[in-house]
Amino acid sequence: MSITPHDLLRFASDHIDAEEEVDRRAAASRAYYAAYHQCLLLSKQLPLEPSASSGGGFHERLANKLRSNTHAERTTQRRVRQLGESLKQEKVIRTKADYHIDHGFTKASAEQCYLQSTDIVREADELTRML
Repeated sequence: MSITPHDLLRFASDHIDAEEEVDRRAAASRAYYAAYHQCLLLSKQLPLEPSASSGGGFHERLANKLRSNTHAERTTQRRVRQLGESLKQEKVIRTKADYHIDHGFTKASAEQCYLQSTDIVREADELTRML
């Protein structure tokens, strides 16, 4: 059985309002990964940009590929580039949720990550179907 980015978002939605910090962290992390995987699906339909193929880890390279795309249609190009910027910003929150466990993780941070990730998934899904 496999899952989709929408399944990850559903998990995040089910845990975003939890009282326990660990649940909020898990929700933020899953929301980010929903956005990441939806953007990964989109990226497979885009040409590989030389600057996006080198340096950094998988997550950074994906964001760079989106941010540096050269799609012929300007509106699409702008939308894809914005997705790359948004994904990069969401990774900062996901990193706090997953790695900085010695600092508190607020409900507001979890909600911000969930809402932004939901927007990213929706936009990337739309662009994937359009291309």
